[in-house]
Amino acid sequence: IAEFLKLFLPSFALAAYWYLPLFLTGKPASRFVGRDPAFPISWKNFLRPTPGEENFSLSTNVIAFLAIGLTLFLIIFLFRKLKINRFQKGVVLAWFTAVFVGFLYNTIGHLPIYPETWYIIGFPPITAFSMFGIITVIFGGLILGIAVKGIRNVLGSLIVIGALGGAALGIWYDLPGLRGGVDDVLIPGSLQSLNQQAVSVKYSLNYRYGTDSAFVADWFNWRYDSYQTRDYFGQGITYPDWQNWFETAVWYWENNYPETKFLLDWYGVREFFVGDPHFKYQKFLKRPREFSVENHKTLAWQKDLPPLELYQFEYPGSSPIFSARNAPVVLLIGKKQGYEYFLRALAQTGLDSQEIIPIRGGEAIDRFDDKELAKFDGLVLYEYTYKNKTKAMDLLKNYLGKGRTIFWETHGSPEREEEVLPEILPIQNFSKQRIWDDWEIQGGKSLKTGSEVLMEKAGIPLIISWEKAGGRVIWSGLNLPFLILEKRSSEDISFLENLLVEEIVKIETTREISFEASFPNPERREINIFSPAKGVLLKESYFFNWHARVNHKKVRIYRAGPDLMYIFLPTGNKEKAIFEYKISFLEKGSWLISILTFLGVLVYALEGILLPEGLIRRPLAPALNSVNRWKKKVLGWWEKEEG
Repeated sequence: IAEFLKLFLPSFALAAYWYLPLFLTGKPASRFVGRDPAFPISWKNFLRPTPGEENFSLSTNVIAFLAIGLTLFLIIFLFRKLKINRFQKGVVLAWFTAVFVGFLYNTIGHLPIYPETWYIIGFPPITAFSMFGIITVIFGGLILGIAVKGIRNVLGSLIVIGALGGAALGIWYDLPGLRGGVDDVLIPGSLQSLNQQAVSVKYSLNYRYGTDSAFVADWFNWRYDSYQTRDYFGQGITYPDWQNWFETAVWYWENNYPETKFLLDWYGVREFFVGDPHFKYQKFLKRPREFSVENHKTLAWQKDLPPLELYQFEYPGSSPIFSARNAPVVLLIGKKQGYEYFLRALAQTGLDSQEIIPIRGGEAIDRFDDKELAKFDGLVLYEYTYKNKTKAMDLLKNYLGKGRTIFWETHGSPEREEEVLPEILPIQNFSKQRIWDDWEIQGGKSLKTGSEVLMEKAGIPLIISWEKAGGRVIWSGLNLPFLILEKRSSEDISFLENLLVEEIVKIETTREISFEASFPNPERREINIFSPAKGVLLKESYFFNWHARVNHKKVRIYRAGPDLMYIFLPTGNKEKAIFEYKISFLEKGSWLISILTFLGVLVYALEGILLPEGLIRRPLAPALNSVNRWKKKVLGWWEKEEG
């Protein structure tokens, strides 16, 4: 245990800058294990890969490949011939264990009884061998050190020569595979080099470049400063659900033009690349008025394959990444699932960020106060909750008193069938019924005087409106957002669009705003606004490390659209807003631990060489003595029990 602590505690402390924030605040995946499409590599390609599998075979890590046989021999030899201490034995066994676990993780999927869903998210089994090279460099060096130190004769020299010669032989043997696995954008005829011929960026920084291909994403920022919609690795995606929606809806699905334009606008994509044979460039060719062709290349690639069709399109209807806005702002209070349904339903209408800005408000109504609610032009309640019903209803009454509108969907709400509902609703109660075989609704009962039925099915009132307390309440028992996603009915989509445009926020053509946006560095965004504006929209993923100031005063950042960032402007005229990314106190402390550990290890290593003896050992002596006493106590108890 003591030897383990001596080796691994400093190692962990050196990496504290990364581990501590991840473990204490991070959420790398919604699930730790799941199904991975990258199944274990086939046995026939285990040592010599076929094209496309170069990075995933054991032979790619040549030192690890050749070191396995040599090290197994060394393990047997050292244990039999040399007197090695516990720490050295631990090093050898730790290496062997790590290699065995990696080998097992990569190959266990070949067993028919092993579940396909038992893989670590973000760590495909075919990449397990990539750990061998790292592990072998560390432990292989220690093992060779033990051998050379213990065998100061011809045999020790032969072991070292054999190890170096084996590594050189392995590099020569595997060189074709290594070269085939390198994504070199300069190699003539590679997909990367061919795709470059179709890419030419006109709009920098304040617009994203969209691409359907990893063979563009992996080199794009090597050549251009512009942001892009994807990258080569998926582990750093802040909101995987939104990213997956964008990728599938824009590049895969067809005939979904309102949704496609909605997403291109929300992510600030003005130019984008679509290749062949990957995805659907024909989708955009069918709408030349909306998607103009900026570049088209037909290029020969491989002899047995048809030529590549590469297109670059422009979508002029997109709005910038960073801009001042006057569009109405709608707050949705409800669960995460409810917000997702509403935003996806909104996308079907084609009302993008230039016409309406939806804000994720969390689950509980009573987490807000009157002053904050008054900022929003409209309010949607969908799968909501509250801690104090009286307080929540008072907040809603006060909001109506400002002449605003509430769209109130009681599906999935705390309100119950046949109960007396809140008095600001246009119905006394509702009953659950089925108007389709697969769809349960809440039908309004005992409509109040002055209420107006906006939608009914089979004579059952489903959406009802009335004026109350100076504002308007629109009640729905239809579960309208989910119905739109499930049925994709053009009638229901038009109804939601008209509801938003005419009733909830009364969308009008917004006036042009004069502003100047700048990106001084990756952690800072600045915008100067020269004409009246309601707020500022920054189309970058919301994260709690972002902070915003307007005229040097801190303001709250709201999560808008697909969890991007929006702030309100206090006065709405001639203001300067700054977004700045700052590391947290936890991250600063973690960096401090790593830096101090590095300095401590450095001083420890140089003691007696460049620095006085005992500079680190003396201060650590009390702690080490305590560990040794504890170790003796535990071992003494163990030996006593054994005796």
